[in-house]
Amino acid sequence: VRACVCTCTQVATPEKYFFFPDQMLSLLTDVYVNLDSPEFIEAVAKDERSFDASLFDVCAKNLYSRGTKTEAQVRKFHDFGERANDAHIKKTHMQQLTEDAPADFRDPIMDTLMEDPVILPSGMRVDRSVISRHLLNESTDPFNRLPLTMDMLEPDTGLKERINAWVAEKLAAKRLSL
Repeated sequence: VRACVCTCTQVATPEKYFFFPDQMLSLLTDVYVNLDSPEFIEAVAKDERSFDASLFDVCAKNLYSRGTKTEAQVRKFHDFGERANDAHIKKTHMQQLTEDAPADFRDPIMDTLMEDPVILPSGMRVDRSVISRHLLNESTDPFNRLPLTMDMLEPDTGLKERINAWVAEKLAAKRLSL
């Protein structure tokens, strides 16, 4: 989406390069709107590399002003962006609330609170989402470089329960302080 917004004004003749930003932006917004679900919204909001709430506004204005989408289609996309921004804000508040998490609750690779801890064959505990991303690029354990696949991961339900209880305590304490 960022490429479509930026390149529209920076490339004098995009068709020369077979780049059609209006068409690409229209197709990308279709993807967002058609995959609209709480899980997808959360995934978009969690993508710290590329999530920018202001881009949804800019894209919506571009789509409407260029006649690429109808007003109803633009509204759906804009609403998606607002819900993703709400999820992003909620995630940011949760990160602030849990920044003092005990070391064994934090993923050793990304230093974030684990949501779904798993045990690697090496005995290390990591968050499932972090190791899943790692395994997309390398099929080795990042701690000992031995072969590793998703089916070798063991859920750490005990640790997950302890993390969830700790988070619930933090949320309860925050509610009491308000």
